[in-house]
Amino acid sequence: MGDDRVIEPYFEVPYVYSESDWGMKETKIGGQNGGSYTWNSPLESYDSLDQLHFPSISVDHEATATLLSLAKKVLGDLLTVRLKGRWWWSLGMTWDLVNLRGLEQIMFDVYDYPDQLHQLMGILRDGTLAKLDFLQENALLSLNNDGTYVGSGGFGYTGELPQADFDSKITRTSDMWGFCESQETTTFSPDMFAEFIFPYQLPILERFGL
Repeated sequence: MGDDRVIEPYFEVPYVYSESDWGMKETKIGGQNGGSYTWNSPLESYDSLDQLHFPSISVDHEATATLLSLAKKVLGDLLTVRLKGRWWWSLGMTWDLVNLRGLEQIMFDVYDYPDQLHQLMGILRDGTLAKLDFLQENALLSLNNDGTYVGSGGFGYTGELPQADFDSKITRTSDMWGFCESQETTTFSPDMFAEFIFPYQLPILERFGL
């Protein structure tokens, strides 16, 4: 497609950081050279739910400052170099869900273990909200009402963000676009999605301005 894309006069540097998992990690099988892969999901039994914990983010501020300084030194006379945090593509959670439990398994779970599946989705929701709290409280969020690509929907240009009371010292989720999707549950019926997925995405989406 011959879509247009605005080229802005900025060079954006991301934060250098590490992020832990949910207390369990899937094992990938295959995937060499960008090929297809499968995985062994670690949450084999819901009896192990108590082993899960919220992911944590650790920012390497020194490495970030070094990277930002280098970019300014190399490009500063050509482009405006700015630090910009991009911490997610989607906040939909079902990618984490199927990694933990298995793509086929969650389709059985809606019938065999509905209460436990609700419990797992609650953990993923609360962990995602905690992540947003951490990023906002530590002034690590950046506006995305510009040429930032938002989810799978396009660029973020809008005059409706940030909020009227925006303080440039700290970006809030309410000043930003949010985005959730659930490609992993395309085989769910609308009723299944309405019961098991959307109620957990909604509190996350409600945090955002658009």
